[in-house]
Amino acid sequence: MARKRQGWTLRSRTPGGVLYVRFACGGGTVERSTGRADGEGAAREARRIYADAIAREKPLPRKRLRAAEAGLEEVLASWLVSLTTTHDAGTLKTWRLYAYTHFEPFFEALHNLTTAQADLYMRERLGKVIADTVRREHTALRSLAAWAYRNGFIPEELSVPPIPKRVTGKPYERRRRSKPVEMSEEEIAALITHLPAWSTSKRVKRFPIRARFLVAYETGLRPELLDAIRAPLHYRRGQETLRITTELDKGRWARDVPLTAEARKALDSVCPKGKAGLIFGKHDYRPHLKAAAAVALPPDRAERFNGAHLRSARVTHLLERPEANLPGVQFLVGHRSTATTARYVRPSARAARAALGILGAPRNSKAK
Repeated sequence: MARKRQGWTLRSRTPGGVLYVRFACGGGTVERSTGRADGEGAAREARRIYADAIAREKPLPRKRLRAAEAGLEEVLASWLVSLTTTHDAGTLKTWRLYAYTHFEPFFEALHNLTTAQADLYMRERLGKVIADTVRREHTALRSLAAWAYRNGFIPEELSVPPIPKRVTGKPYERRRRSKPVEMSEEEIAALITHLPAWSTSKRVKRFPIRARFLVAYETGLRPELLDAIRAPLHYRRGQETLRITTELDKGRWARDVPLTAEARKALDSVCPKGKAGLIFGKHDYRPHLKAAAAVALPPDRAERFNGAHLRSARVTHLLERPEANLPGVQFLVGHRSTATTARYVRPSARAARAALGILGAPRNSKAK
């Protein structure tokens, strides 16, 4: 007996991962997450999704079918531009952060912008931050989805219900900032050498690691600033400076930061070719830094080291040099006050010997 035609198929993007249902609807091909990894449960959800879509099927105009070919990054950028006439600068800044720091890494592609995936996004975020934060992200996500639907980028609006008042989420655990670890230039070089060039996890899209921290040390810039730099807005291949825009810098200081040859080489090696996008992005580097620090630093300092300490190390090393230029270092790292720059300097016996012009370790001598 022939098998009854069901009009949809299931497919998996990763072995053992969530199954997606795929079918033709409205003159195009639709693919949605079932939210299930087991075949039987996914089939039940697929039948429900397919029946619901067919019951509400409306032919998509040609314009919408062509628009559906756009990428998520392009849609995010267009959506943010559309908000400039209706939203204040503060809201735009916050929603831009949501878009590129949370939405883009999670959804990855436009066809993943579905109700099931949005619900999963909310649940995951509630396990990391408080509910009020997720509610604000929910508002931005619904705005994005509604705009994308009106402009023909997705076949339907998201129907994710608001987060109930009784839900609290998980308070973000704020750790006390540790005192920066004192390191020599040789130790920094060893640490960066032992970092992998790229991430190797198959769970997330690969991202650069060694270049990220080489640029962090060479420029002395804040970690969150480096996470947000984009090509070609802030840097394009072969450029001799890194353009820091007002909204990018914590101190609201727009400037062109000069780059060393090492920093330019590292940026050129990871800068997107012929397209706009994040150069580094925000990722979890802690396992890689911990492994590299264990090799490059003594155990007591390796235990306390984190990536933000490279900024303090760079300020210290630049000011230790005979040709030290305090105003130049202040401009490089973005400090408005020299007193702030001074707080980043780490004292060391190495610097004391250099200041006295003594080469090598001091020797004990008996008085004659």
